Amino acid sequence: MSIDLHDVHQRWINKSIVKWAIDGIINSAEADLLWSGVGTTFDHFSGIYRGSVKQPDHFLRVDTDPGPRIVVESGWSESFSHLQQDKDLWLQGSLSVVLVILLRWSALSCGRIKGTAEIWRRDTTGNLCSTTMAIFPEPTHLSQNELVQFTKGELFGPALLPGQSPDTIINLDLVTLREFASEVIRNMGMQPA
Repeated sequence: MSIDLHDVHQRWINKSIVKWAIDGIINSAEADLLWSGVGTTFDHFSGIYRGSVKQPDHFLRVDTDPGPRIVVESGWSESFSHLQQDKDLWLQGSLSVVLVILLRWSALSCGRIKGTAEIWRRDTTGNLCSTTMAIFPEPTHLSQNELVQFTKGELFGPALLPGQSPDTIINLDLVTLREFASEVIRNMGMQPA
């Protein structure tokens, strides 16, 4: 399957960062701190994951931190069990990771592609909890909140700049991901489910 669909989240996140800056959600100094990347190998895992190494499909981190804060892993339905294991590595083996987004793509009959996003984080007691959001088929009744939300405190952690509220909400809009994925799927000669 197309590598473009596997990597469509990169465009989504990078556009989101630009939008945060334009909308004044993050300032210039905060934008300078953010590192949006792919292909970086991380090996600072603890517990049963000590000695593990992993390159996330995408990550956001503060440039002074050794580990990511937000991770995206993307894959086709055949590899989804591996993505679930990756999620456990990130959230149970790393204290720096506060949010993992798993994107699951499935090829259906008649040249259609289905997509879902699982958003994983720790609850207030430290247990893992998730929300699943449909990418394709597009929900018939769009919820008012197709947003992956987190706070500045979660994104910047101890590097939060003085004078910034840790409770400021930051969004990744699933509608934008859906638009970008639709373009890629159509360029593949297929259709969103």
